[in-house]
Amino acid sequence: MKKIAIYFSIFLTIVSCKKLENPADNPVRGKSYLKFVHANAAAPTLDLYSNYYNQTNKIGSEISHKKSLPQVGYMQLQSSDAPSASGVGTYWFHTQPAQTRDTFHLPLPILLEKDKFQTIFNIDSAGKPKLVIFQDVFQKPDSGFALFRIFNGKMDSGNLTLVSGNAQTTPTDFMQISNFVVVPIDNQAFILNDANGNTLFNLNFKLKNRQVYTFFYSDSLHVTQQSE
Repeated sequence: MKKIAIYFSIFLTIVSCKKLENPADNPVRGKSYLKFVHANAAAPTLDLYSNYYNQTNKIGSEISHKKSLPQVGYMQLQSSDAPSASGVGTYWFHTQPAQTRDTFHLPLPILLEKDKFQTIFNIDSAGKPKLVIFQDVFQKPDSGFALFRIFNGKMDSGNLTLVSGNAQTTPTDFMQISNFVVVPIDNQAFILNDANGNTLFNLNFKLKNRQVYTFFYSDSLHVTQQSE
């Protein structure tokens, strides 16, 4: 009986260890897709970090204002586990000024769902850096067309509308993002209007066939490509 008790104790120890195994070390999860956009004109060049199960990894270096990570498409990351009540299983993202150890943003918790596409924007909110995230849902358009939308990253700018030919987004306020709009790729002129219809910026940009774009407004109008 003593031997049986010892074996049973060892078995319980092994099972307990397996339950406590860090899922980050056992990559059986699917893929999730993430894009980071530096839309804060007042912020320095940044490094991007993720923390998952207390493991911190630098996933992007020296991202300057107007730049994206990646410039085209999305990063592929392992999807999150179902988070516990305490938040375990959730990714936490933060930025640091490049080549420093100073945290620039408060960590942002993000559930990276399997096969989902999301974009993080770094913005200036009342003089303080802020990270905001949106889920991206789109299908590539037919040949001869592209998709575009607008993210408003400038405080006190009011509702903005982005127009290209006969295509235009819905009015979009600060920290909001419009739906995607279909536009012929022959259109190269984009006009950003305020709530009164006054033109804030004009941008000439050559669209690629069947590609998807996000224009973002901070100090001026910029663009990043969502699709590959």
